[in-house]
Order: sequence, then structure tokens, then C-alpha cells
Amino acid sequence: MLRFVASPFLIEINSRLPRTNFLLVSAEALRHDPESLMATHDTIVVGASAGGVQALTELVNGLAPDLPAAVLIVLHVSADVPSYLPSILSRDARLPVAHAVEGEDIITGRVYVAPPDHHLLIERRYIRIVHGPKENLHRPSIDALFRSAARWAGPRTIGVVLTGARDDGAAGMYAIKQRGGISIVQDPAEASFPSMPLSVMQRMQVDYSLRLADIAPLLNKLSRQPADEEGRYPVPEEVDIEARIAQQDMDSEELIASVERLGKVSKLTCPDCNGALGEMNNADMLRLRCHVRPCPFGRQPGQWPGPHA
Repeated sequence: MLRFVASPFLIEINSRLPRTNFLLVSAEALRHDPESLMATHDTIVVGASAGGVQALTELVNGLAPDLPAAVLIVLHVSADVPSYLPSILSRDARLPVAHAVEGEDIITGRVYVAPPDHHLLIERRYIRIVHGPKENLHRPSIDALFRSAARWAGPRTIGVVLTGARDDGAAGMYAIKQRGGISIVQDPAEASFPSMPLSVMQRMQVDYSLRLADIAPLLNKLSRQPADEEGRYPVPEEVDIEARIAQQDMDSEELIASVERLGKVSKLTCPDCNGALGEMNNADMLRLRCHVRPCPFGRQPGQWPGPHA
């Protein structure tokens, strides 16, 4: 039996299925189109870094006003200055844009921006804002957002990586692909800083590599198409563990045991807390995670500063 919870903005469709099975659809769409009960690509997660303000502005401006998906954005920003990104994106956008707020409902047709110095995460149909440890030297982290979307939205997720330096987003996009989601990167030849889209392409076969001007029209189209059945793509243990670590849902003993299940203890130490680091190697990508507390960096060993290089 399905249970319907209606509001003026959304209807939640729930059941006695695994925790990842939920849909967000507009009440208006349901009245006019019963087929809207089918799962569509209703969760779009976007990551950008250097050169990202201009890229995100063009992307958001191209999204349709009736977009049947929620859009969650991470842009690497300084932790000690205010972020005006929602105001910038709102100037010509046809969707409401705002900083995400802890615990608020995720509603289709809205754009949620990660606040400075906090990770933006998804948990069921809610926003989580967590002041957790940095990943890939960043807070907010693209990987953290993408991984949580993969865990909770599965095949309904569309991941988008735009211009940026280094490789934040590559591990998270791999998790999205593991869960049957769609991967999109900005064409590195066009990106102001091609490292982030290139790092994704080097680790997996992406579904689309497009010019920036072509990404929003594709999202408008894909968000209306049925997603694969979630049962075909179970949540990998490592995705579940890392998502829970990011949410800070573990006590110290469970954390240590979980990190040990992800890989082996390395000879390197964490530059943040001097704890032992665990090695994880998936998708031909060696990553390091703090063994003492939730202190993930997701970097390759050559990226460690100072004595950790």
C-alpha cells in the first residue's frame, strides 16, 4: 500500500520499501497526469569550483520554471566571508534560489545552495547542513553532496560537474553511477578550469560531456524521463558508510570499525589531527580517510601538504 502525504507544494509517496524509496512530485502534476507517480530524475546535484560563479549562473538561468526536480549546488567558497551566490543566481533565474537550511523539505522546482563552511547533504527528503570535517580540502564538499544523493535518491539522481581545479566530485560521481544515476560533465575543452571534469572522465565513462550552454536544456529533458528501478542498484556498503560518516551518525567505536571495513590502515598520518589514515581504492582511485575521527580528505597521496606529501 502506498501512503500519500499532501501539501500545497508536494506529495510524498511512501511505502514499506527500503528507505531510499520516496518520490517528490507536484500535486498539480499528479492531478493532471497520473503517470507522474513513476519515478523520474527528480534530484539534480551540481558541483563547481574555480570559474564556477559564471558557469552556475548560465546553468541556473537555463532551467525551466516548471522543472520537476530539485537542484542542489555546491560551490567551493571561502569559509570566512559571506556568500552572495543565491542572490547572484537569482537575478535572471526562473526558479527560486536560496541557501539550504537544516531540516527543510526538498521540494521540486527549487534551487538549494550550500552555505559557506558547511556540507550540504540529502537525507531521505530533507536537507542536512553539517559542519563536518573537510573533504578534498573543502567544506562544502562536492563528493559529500553527491554521495548522499547516491545513497538516498539512487537512479533518480543526475550529477553535474562543472569547471574547477583538483578532483572534488570524482568519487561522488562514481557513487552516483554505482546507484544507476546519470553523469554529466562540462566539456573540459570549454571549462575555465578543466581539472574537475577531466578527473571524472578519467575514472569512469560519463553519460554526457557537453558545452555549458547545452547542459540546462538536457536537464530540463532528463528530469521528465522515467528513472531506472532502484532495486537494480543496491546501495554499496562503502557509499552507505561514507554517507553516514559525513552525517556524523556514528560514535567513535563504530567509526573506527567502519573505516577499517573501507580499506587498510596506511603508514601516513592525517595532517589535521595526526591520526592514522586508512587507504581506500575504488574505481582505480586511491583515497585516504582519517582512521581516528571523521576527517576525510579523498585525496591522492601526492596531494598531501608538507611532510605528508
